[in-house]
Amino acid sequence: MKHKGLKIFGGLLVVLIAAFIILNFSLDGIVKSAIEENGTELLQTEVNIGNVNVSLFDGSGVIYGFTVANPEGFSDEKAIVIDEMSLKIDLATIFSDTIVVENIHIQNPELFFEQIGLGINLRKLNENMDVAEDTEGPSMVINHLLMEDGTVRVSSTIERERTAEASIEEFELTNIGQSGSNTMKQSIREIMDPLIERAIQEAVSRGLLEQLENKVQDLLGVDDDEE
Repeated sequence: MKHKGLKIFGGLLVVLIAAFIILNFSLDGIVKSAIEENGTELLQTEVNIGNVNVSLFDGSGVIYGFTVANPEGFSDEKAIVIDEMSLKIDLATIFSDTIVVENIHIQNPELFFEQIGLGINLRKLNENMDVAEDTEGPSMVINHLLMEDGTVRVSSTIERERTAEASIEEFELTNIGQSGSNTMKQSIREIMDPLIERAIQEAVSRGLLEQLENKVQDLLGVDDDEE
């Protein structure tokens, strides 16, 4: 009888461990698919993630290999590359109407500012983000986002090809989607919009395109009095 009880206990333990592993992989897949699908639809270019690892114990996790492809009409370079970002999700909200991400921490991201003809890739990504009619899916709140030690690579073909580099030491946002009405796409836009604008400002204001100042300002709609 004792041996039978041990077998039953052992069998239940195996089932529980298997269920935990399946649920953990399912959560990782849910996070990966949600970001890729919503990001791709929002930016109208391919968004990919290499891997996601979220703990079922405390909701902490890491996203590896986040990339945003350049929009159509630009080079094959990636517009945004983040090798690794950490996050913490409130697991109690993961299947609710409002998903809460407590914090996101991004280090060493790379943004690519590319000007070809009259077009700028980051500006095009911003223009693509139309979420006015987006009402589907759960809402998302992100309490805090911190990005550190970012790099902006600059490539311009005005008059002749030029390359340069700038940095974004720190970029911070709080209370994203705090109203509780933001869809996932709208929350992503609340991050991407100011981040892209900051990258554009850094590319211009640091004197990286000093010799092209007037032409670049015309392209970006920058007023001399605003600098």
